Amino acid sequence: MRRNIYNRFVEDILSAAIDTLTPAEAAVVAGVSMRDVHRVIDEHILPESFYDIREARSFSSHACVFIAFYFEAADRLTSEERQRAIALASLHSSGQTPFTKIVHDGFLTIDFAPFWTGVDERLQRLNAARGQVSMDNEILGGTPTIRGTRVPIYDVAASVAGRISSGFIGTGRLSLLRFSRRTIIPSAL
Repeated sequence: MRRNIYNRFVEDILSAAIDTLTPAEAAVVAGVSMRDVHRVIDEHILPESFYDIREARSFSSHACVFIAFYFEAADRLTSEERQRAIALASLHSSGQTPFTKIVHDGFLTIDFAPFWTGVDERLQRLNAARGQVSMDNEILGGTPTIRGTRVPIYDVAASVAGRISSGFIGTGRLSLLRFSRRTIIPSAL
């Protein structure tokens, strides 16, 4: 399925390799904090069809568009207006058709296209990062590592999160640190 945004086609978020996201992944893809992602569930900001809390919290990739919108529009629209726009955008769409990109509610018009674009770009980076991760029981007992190395992604992510200077990171890991800053390895954070 393809989506036409401003006369430019981009792959629909549904066709992305990832459709169910952990809270950490949803935060990265939506461009918000983990706290904000958990608020979405705790405060019932999104319709329940966008997330699952049965075994562990998880989000559909579509939820990220609305999470991004909700928090980025906070300084322009009230919480009620943002939730109404999300409800209208998801209501006018079925599982087979793309979600509404422009919502008209009386005098208010909201264009979701920039949010779709941003989420799609971050989702593609997440997919690229996942492609660089390998899990093999013969290498470090199955610990996720950077493909082709024995370097655990947790070590690289911790180095990035801790902003460890390059002096503390071995030469081999320095290039991985540069890679991780460009690509994103959220599942390790």
